[in-house]
Amino acid sequence: ISKILKFDKKRSDKFIINFFKDKQLSEILDNSHYLNSNKNLNSILLKPRIHELFFLYSIIKETKRLTALELGSGYSSLIISLALYENSLSLEKNAKNIKKSNKFELFTVDNEKKYLENTKKRNVKIFKKLNIKPKINYLFSDSYTELYNGNIVHSYKKIPLCIPDFIYLDCPSKKVLGNVNNITFTHKDFPAMSADLLKIEYLLNTNTIIVIDGRHHNVIYLKNNFQRKWKYHFVKYINKHIFILDEKPTGI
Repeated sequence: ISKILKFDKKRSDKFIINFFKDKQLSEILDNSHYLNSNKNLNSILLKPRIHELFFLYSIIKETKRLTALELGSGYSSLIISLALYENSLSLEKNAKNIKKSNKFELFTVDNEKKYLENTKKRNVKIFKKLNIKPKINYLFSDSYTELYNGNIVHSYKKIPLCIPDFIYLDCPSKKVLGNVNNITFTHKDFPAMSADLLKIEYLLNTNTIIVIDGRHHNVIYLKNNFQRKWKYHFVKYINKHIFILDEKPTGI
């Protein structure tokens, strides 16, 4: 994994821009906060960040991921599903003997119908232009505040039915329902604190990779509460946290 964490730093801006041009993803470049002069913070946060998207694409391709779970939809949904589609073209023959459902599929969940629908429309438009059909499953679910093992956190009411080997955590929005002891995540000062990954931890297979976008407080919470053996890396230049389930497989 060290190779994956280091290689992207060596890629020039020109290389990454040409990557998106070669993939015929001009819409991502045109809307990118890197190339766009709009300095409004909210606008920037919703724009595609090409270096981070390139990293997601590369780690899925290089580590030959088969099934992805994305908590929070967006431009990342397009890139993750594209990488899985390309993996299907190169790995499908070798993957036939792997006992696993939902190969080369992305499952994405969001608590904002607007963002989920915008993501779906954008993906349909771009994949139609590229004449490809990646497998994407979209799920809307509310996110609610709860007390979980003594900590005030938030969780989705429903998460997609799959066992992923790649997970991308970048959610939910501040639209989290409810409160605990008057604590609510709709307050702008409270950090994201997702507990969803703790609930499915023991369902995950060895070598599962989790990528988390920023969310420093949430990462500390997960590091302190994961029960299995995880390796942790922080990729500073794109503000991404990486967890790898580092256990020896047992059984057949």
